[in-house]
Amino acid sequence: MAVAELARRAGATLREHKAARAWAAEVRLGTAPGGLPGPRAVLARPRTYMNVSGAPVSGLLKFYKVPLEQLVVVHDGLDID
Repeated sequence: MAVAELARRAGATLREHKAARAWAAEVRLGTAPGGLPGPRAVLARPRTYMNVSGAPVSGLLKFYKVPLEQLVVVHDGLDID
């Protein structure tokens, strides 16, 4: 849900990325100083269960050429015991 909301706010739509088994959208985040487009971000939601989401995430990182150091994971389901 968080990723879909971020995509909506950026004016983007998550589209199916079949090779990576995920939905993804490349967006610009906000506006940089001087009215230039903000930094590039790839918003994605794997179509797999969380415990096997590594392959889709890896595929998207390679496709969009995003270094692992720039990966941010949003986990919207908490397990509190």
